[in-house]
Amino acid sequence: MGLVISQQVKIGKFLKHAFLCRNVSIDRCCVGCRYLVERVDNMKRNVLGNGTSQCLLCGEEFGLLGASASECEECSKVGSVMQ
Repeated sequence: MGLVISQQVKIGKFLKHAFLCRNVSIDRCCVGCRYLVERVDNMKRNVLGNGTSQCLLCGEEFGLLGASASECEECSKVGSVMQ
C-alpha cells in the first residue's frame, strides 16, 4: 500500500525545508570564504619588503645586527609568514 496524501505532503514539506536549510548553509560558507580571500589579497597588496633581504610585513632589513631571516625583530613574525 502506498503513502496517503497527508504523508506525501509532510514528506514534501520536509524535503523543501531541508533543501532551503542546505542552501542557507552553503551561502554562509561562501561568505566566510570570500572574507578570507579578501584578507589574503589585502595582505598581498600591503607587502613592504621583498622576503629575501627584507621582512615582507614590515620591510625591516635582515642583517648581522638586525632581523634574521627566521624571525623579524621589528614585527616579531616568524620565517614561514615572511616567505
